[in-house]
Amino acid sequence: MAGGRILIVVTLLRLGAYSLRLNDLCSTFDSRLGRCVAAESCNLIGRIQQLAPHLRSSADSFLLMHSECGSQGHRGEKLFCCPILANEEKCGTNTIANRIHGGTETEFGEHPWAVQLVYKLGGNRYQSPCSGVLISERYVLTAAHCAESVPSSWKLVHVLVAKWGPDECVTIEEDRVCSRRYEIEQTIVHSSFDKDSISLPNDIALLKLKEAVKYGKYIRPVCLPLERSIRSLPVDKEEFTVVGWGQTDDGTKSKQLMQVVLTGKPIQDCRTVFNPRKLSITDMQLCVGGEEGKDSCRGDSGGPLMRQVRGVWYLAGLVSFGELQCGHKDHPSVYTNVAEYVDWIEDCVAESQ
Repeated sequence: MAGGRILIVVTLLRLGAYSLRLNDLCSTFDSRLGRCVAAESCNLIGRIQQLAPHLRSSADSFLLMHSECGSQGHRGEKLFCCPILANEEKCGTNTIANRIHGGTETEFGEHPWAVQLVYKLGGNRYQSPCSGVLISERYVLTAAHCAESVPSSWKLVHVLVAKWGPDECVTIEEDRVCSRRYEIEQTIVHSSFDKDSISLPNDIALLKLKEAVKYGKYIRPVCLPLERSIRSLPVDKEEFTVVGWGQTDDGTKSKQLMQVVLTGKPIQDCRTVFNPRKLSITDMQLCVGGEEGKDSCRGDSGGPLMRQVRGVWYLAGLVSFGELQCGHKDHPSVYTNVAEYVDWIEDCVAESQ
């Protein structure tokens, strides 16, 4: 896949900035993968064009000028290189005051991007052993082992959004809010994921939904670490939050969406714990946790590990694996490092459109 990305970029550079046609792949001004489209088909460009010229910032004007990639029609309507992945305007925000928890229930809508994965076991039986995270209207990220390492008779059929507790509907401040079900159109597992390796390398999968998710007060996407400034943030001693419906202290699966605040650790800490067991931990993974009684656990797999930056939630990792007994001191867990897979996500979205 990486080789494909290099080929695409080189080809685009040879084509020149204004020679592309509608829906051609392109390279944005900051060297990200994009598609050449009309302004109204790109939220990022469309929002700027709706502003009167005197209300546009210098950054807006720069973006418009350097995003032109071609034209169409006899009037020469401008086309713009629209990023395949772009964080939406209200991503990573919620309508609930952010509070710090330590392994406690969340409030409804506190993490409106958390989703439950639903599997059909046969007959009329369903289970939800994994979680995921909404990154756009049509796409959910989860762990590859949630797609590849389940019994062959299980079928991943849909995701539940606005899911919080055991009830399908809840009343919040006189609003009746119900969870929504979205069927999965395509499951894209990283081609280098090895389900037979106990190290779970490249433990990431992208789910494409059959229809666009309808956003609202209690349904929003998380922000992806697209900016270099976010991807380069440190991990060691930083604060992260993980959410899911996994196993709780008493060994039972939680009926409520839970969250716990954890501390980032150097990757060497996880190597010290897991390498003696013949597990290979790489920089494509994150090492987080290791505090007594605080951890992600079985049932949280594929769920989001997040960090807040200036009040906005960004996806940092996906729950991958840890100790058999969760929450042991000095035994951190391993998460897929999402920042290392931004190019892969872009390529998958481009190919599935």
